[in-house]
Order: sequence, then C-alpha cells, then structure tokens
Amino acid sequence: MKRATMPLLAVMAALSLVTCRYLPLGLGDDSSPADMADDEITAEMTSLRGRIATEIGDPVCTRPNQCRTIGMGAKPCGGVSQYLIYSTGVTDSVALKNLVGRYNTLSREMNDRHHLISDCMVVLPPDVGCVDGRCGRIEGN
Repeated sequence: MKRATMPLLAVMAALSLVTCRYLPLGLGDDSSPADMADDEITAEMTSLRGRIATEIGDPVCTRPNQCRTIGMGAKPCGGVSQYLIYSTGVTDSVALKNLVGRYNTLSREMNDRHHLISDCMVVLPPDVGCVDGRCGRIEGN
C-alpha cells in the first residue's frame, strides 16, 4: 500500500469507529435533530463522516504549526469520542469545524434519545506535529 494512502485510511477507519451503532445518507439540512427520525440522523451522520474525511484529505505539512486536532463525536457522559488530525495546509478549518460541529450535535442527540452510556473516560487530544511531511501523532504521547 502506498505511504500517501495510509493517513487517509487511518482517518476513514477512525471515523467508522466513532459512531458505533449509528449508520447510514443525506446531509445539508439544518433541521433540528429533535425533529428528525433516527434513520435520518444516522444517514446524515454517515454522510458527514464521508465529507469530513474528504475535507481532511491527506494531511501533508511543511511546518509543525500546520498540524491541528479537532474533537469528533460525543460521549454520553460528555466530551468527545476521538480527535482527528488534520493539516491547515490542506484543510479548510472553518468548513471542517462546521461539519464536525453538526456531526457532534447529531451524536449528542442520539445519545440522549437512546439513553446511551459510555465508559466516561476523558479522551485527551494527542500531541501532533509534522512527521515525514504529514501531520501525525508525536511518538510517546
């Protein structure tokens, strides 16, 4: 497998883990999650995961300060489920923030609707930097 595809595959795998049991379409409408059916929410979340992965793309970098994290997914106890790593050299940070914000809103709604529970462990953002020309986790952190 080509080295350039590895970060994208890692993002896609991480995104698929975030939703656990939430799945499948659409996107774009600004309807309140409270007004949406479960299948509409899961469809929008699936669409958002794809759009987020596309927005992040291959997080190439030339400087460490280009590498950032963003919290995605909502744990039932509070806090985020995971952190995604992206490069400001590739990603439109505002667009990404909007997509992830909508995803997080839908995630919280599903948690509330189904009275979900979690381990309540705090997920901390990783230390990131420019490693071999790509944004990634800095070893040992």
